[in-house]
Amino acid sequence: MQLGLPEAVQDFLATNYTGYEVESVDQEDICDDQPVYELELEDGPGPDLELYFDLDWAFLFAATEVTADELPAAVLATIAADYSDYEIEDEVERWDWADGSVSFAVDLEEDEDDLEVVFFADGSIYCVD
Repeated sequence: MQLGLPEAVQDFLATNYTGYEVESVDQEDICDDQPVYELELEDGPGPDLELYFDLDWAFLFAATEVTADELPAAVLATIAADYSDYEIEDEVERWDWADGSVSFAVDLEEDEDDLEVVFFADGSIYCVD
C-alpha cells in the first residue's frame, strides 16, 4: 500500500493520475478549519498538483497553481468590489471539484492583513480563511 493509502485511493490514482508519484500525504485544514487529506503529486505528465480528500477518503478536488491572469473576470470584479484595499499575491490555485465545478483560492494582502479567499468562477465566495 503506497504511503498507507487505502486501496480505493490507489485505484483512483492509477486510473486518473497515471505517471504521477505521490510525494507526500498530510492532513490539512481548509476553509473554516475543514479537515482534509492532501496528496501532493509530482513528476507526472502534467503540472504538479495536489489532490484533496475528505476524512473518509472521498475525492473532493484537485488543485493546480495558476497565475492571477487566469482568474475569471467575475472573480476579479469581486476582488475589486469587496477587497479593493488588497493586492493579489503571487499564489493562486485553481480547484477542480469532483462535481466538475471550478473555484479559485486567492491569497490577498493588505499591509499586515493576509487573507485566503476561495471564489467560485462566477465571483461568489466559497470561504474566507
